[in-house]
Amino acid sequence: HAAASGPGPGPQARGDAGLPPMLRNGEAMASAFRHFLQGVAGGLQEPGPGLDGIQRTVVGAVNNGVQRVIHNTQGLSEEDRMWIQQQGNQMTIIASGGINILRHAGPLAVFLEQHLGRNWQQQQSGLDEGTISRWLDERQIPTDSVLPNSGCPLGLKPNETWSCSICLTGCTEDAPGNGGSESATDQEICLLCDSDGHTWHVFHKSCAKEWLQRSATCPLCRRNLHIP
Repeated sequence: HAAASGPGPGPQARGDAGLPPMLRNGEAMASAFRHFLQGVAGGLQEPGPGLDGIQRTVVGAVNNGVQRVIHNTQGLSEEDRMWIQQQGNQMTIIASGGINILRHAGPLAVFLEQHLGRNWQQQQSGLDEGTISRWLDERQIPTDSVLPNSGCPLGLKPNETWSCSICLTGCTEDAPGNGGSESATDQEICLLCDSDGHTWHVFHKSCAKEWLQRSATCPLCRRNLHIP
């Protein structure tokens, strides 16, 4: 006679089978969660300026929390550590995606869609980020160049103030370098081209960077830009 088979594994046992050991240990889970929060809090103490700075800060804080869990939680197996690192990678992807949604919202997205088309997110200029950043750094100009009475040839009408054509915001007299407290990175501007030689086309560097990643032209006059 065949021996009667015993009861199979219950639902809880089957559900736990694919989980790393840490998730079946309440004490280890609590310790890991505490270390993660401590690491994230430490990484968020000095957020960087602008969306790029926020993105770097958030990603760095998540990585800091993950590494604190891996190195400070007692009793973790190698399987636990691999699983924790995988979850951390997923969290940084989600965080970066959220920042990119903010970056592509508002006037910037409207400008890019109006001038490049609805598929602007898929367009590429072929220039790498490092090359663009170096070129923009070389063409950076002082913020007071675009303030009223600066004397710079911006093509403005009487009593008109300069604003970046991409994001529709300008520079103020209380900007960094003029005694103000607003983020220096947000206020940095650059001379992208001089059009016909008589009018400057000036933009925020962060806006110009977004544009140049998709088109190696001036956003206003569409003149081809030589970016070595």
